[in-house]
Amino acid sequence: MSDVQIRQMRDFLDIYNKISEKCFNHCVYTMGYRELTEKESRCVDLCATKFLYGGQSIMKTYVEIQPQITERRIQEMNKMMEDAAMKS
Repeated sequence: MSDVQIRQMRDFLDIYNKISEKCFNHCVYTMGYRELTEKESRCVDLCATKFLYGGQSIMKTYVEIQPQITERRIQEMNKMMEDAAMKS
């Protein structure tokens, strides 16, 4: 595995663990049963779904604005290079 792949896996697991913890703390009320109650199960499903849709929404926005950010950075770098060339 490359360093990038390892970092991506760590990031994924970190997010997964945070979502699991938040949904568990929000939805599980009693530890008296081996299985989740129907109410707890529905709550966990809705909680996880909400996080997934939120992540998709963020990613969609990122994909839409990333080309604009990249273009702006290219323009800034070109201007810096032009300014440096004029000073030389």
